[in-house]
Amino acid sequence: HAEYFGRLYIKPLLEHKKLSSVTPQDWQDCIDHAFRDRNLSRKTLQDMRGTISGFWKYLKHSRIPFDAPEDPLVIPRQAKIGTRTIVQPQDLQKVFSINGHEVRGRFYQPHYLFAWRFALATGLRPGEVIGLQKSDIRDGTVTIRHSINVHDIQTEGKNENAQRSFLLPQRAVEALADQKNYLRSRGILSPYLFPAEDGGPASERNVYKTWRRYCVKLGIPPTSLYEQRHTFVSIGYNIPDPLLKQMVGHSESMDTRRQYGHELNGQKALTAELVDAAFQKALED
Repeated sequence: HAEYFGRLYIKPLLEHKKLSSVTPQDWQDCIDHAFRDRNLSRKTLQDMRGTISGFWKYLKHSRIPFDAPEDPLVIPRQAKIGTRTIVQPQDLQKVFSINGHEVRGRFYQPHYLFAWRFALATGLRPGEVIGLQKSDIRDGTVTIRHSINVHDIQTEGKNENAQRSFLLPQRAVEALADQKNYLRSRGILSPYLFPAEDGGPASERNVYKTWRRYCVKLGIPPTSLYEQRHTFVSIGYNIPDPLLKQMVGHSESMDTRRQYGHELNGQKALTAELVDAAFQKALED
């Protein structure tokens, strides 16, 4: 991300300036320019702001003088919220009930089936799921200590909120139990909970490719692995914010509902029913 934002949106505006002459407004101009000329989404602009903030921290720790802004960079209010597709309830039922499908007359179970179920039941980032090790689970509680990024490099997580612990919901517990049985049946030994078929760490690319093929076979609208995380937040619309943020690893200031919540099929009808029930109760009192 840092290289991407620097090359496309920061360097073109600041490359001919000395660091000592870059003003807070120059940094804000980078954000405004990316929005105005590239129409980047709110989430992408927030990631860009995070990249700039990370650079400022590096400068401070290195004791390199620069004109530090007093206030955070502002994301334009008009910035659009990116469009996401989530796994709707009728398709979730397929994911959690269908263990495989026929391929050339033989039953085939996707190698990462239980990883997908675990991700949907916990809202973990894709890299956090494939980075999980057996030692990260104790007495029904999962501790997120590390992640494996798209470059197959293990990291300590996306941000300072990434390392966290929470009690596993029942669906996740069941997915783990099924995964252990699956690995045992295949003779796969690994410190990872959701390893590749050779027992080594899984690749996010391979997990995604397998997921896409699985969606096509089951007639599920294709989604990304990250949209499994969006699905979890959307399903958990009635979970209190502090608890939801703790599970997904968001800061208190992150607008989790707005960025990750999406409408589930039937949600509008449910809202109408709840309103009707509330009015009926008020009229009867």
